[in-house]
Amino acid sequence: MDTRPTPISPCIGICSMNPETGFCRGCYRTTAEIGGWMAVSVDERHRILERVGARREELGADKIEAERRAKRDQRIAERAARRAARAQNRSGADNSP
Repeated sequence: MDTRPTPISPCIGICSMNPETGFCRGCYRTTAEIGGWMAVSVDERHRILERVGARREELGADKIEAERRAKRDQRIAERAARRAARAQNRSGADNSP
């Protein structure tokens, strides 16, 4: 009997199957693993999570997600800089003689 705590679902709400890999784009589980999650044992849930970890590593998921986050953060910073520049231009125009 497995005495480890019951793992929670790895679902992150990005529920879309990748037809090339057969895995969910969000949690990297198969449809069978997703559908059976609530019915399987704690031990089987841990095995699923181990397979998910191996898939993520094999597919370079962490690197891909880090690149996406970096691009998103860059876009956010660029928008903030544009807003700040517009605000500065407006306040500079208000202070003209």
